[in-house]
Amino acid sequence: MPSAASSAPPTPCPFIPSVSSNPCIAGGVQVGSNGSGGGSPGIVLGNGSGANPSTGNVIWDANPSGFDSGWVAVQIVASAGGGANGVTCTVTQPNGSITTVNYSGVNYGTINDVQLQAAVSASNMTITFRSVVVQYYKNGNLTDTVSLPDECAPIADTTGAGAPPSASQVSRLSPHTAGNTKVVITFLVRMQTPQSTLPAPTAIIGRFFIFANNCSTNP
Repeated sequence: MPSAASSAPPTPCPFIPSVSSNPCIAGGVQVGSNGSGGGSPGIVLGNGSGANPSTGNVIWDANPSGFDSGWVAVQIVASAGGGANGVTCTVTQPNGSITTVNYSGVNYGTINDVQLQAAVSASNMTITFRSVVVQYYKNGNLTDTVSLPDECAPIADTTGAGAPPSASQVSRLSPHTAGNTKVVITFLVRMQTPQSTLPAPTAIIGRFFIFANNCSTNP
């Protein structure tokens, strides 16, 4: 088995102005309806167009007067080729509750890179990523591991005097190797606001995007 390269992000941090166009896979965590029945989901996983995603409802905060999800662990696995349950997102909350969402609606060839976005669309809100690691595989073998120091992980913050009314930050994690067929993404993410009412469903959102060749959607 070939040894796996390990790459650190370049200096300065690998922030980019916005998410690149035409991702193959897109998903993320968001406030949603905080788990209320029939409401907006807290986990979304689908193709780059956003059509017909798989979703999951999550109670992020049992007492959302001063909303805080805590540090949530997220793992995304995009298996070689995609297809039936080919993409999986598993969310583990601080209390140990685990929610898994599977997506079967996309096929793809080689995987080019991963981008992460932290975004808030209202004042007095924060979302923070940390402990970001992306592992790329080829033919079942680990070929490259890209880790972000926490200072290079995306954060969006509209708290404090003079803060903007909305914010977004995107990090790009590209492998040093080509021809990868599988990717595993892990990170911690935390959504927060001190306001006394639950934020709007997509006011705080942490997204991931996977870019691949020969990407096609399934019915």
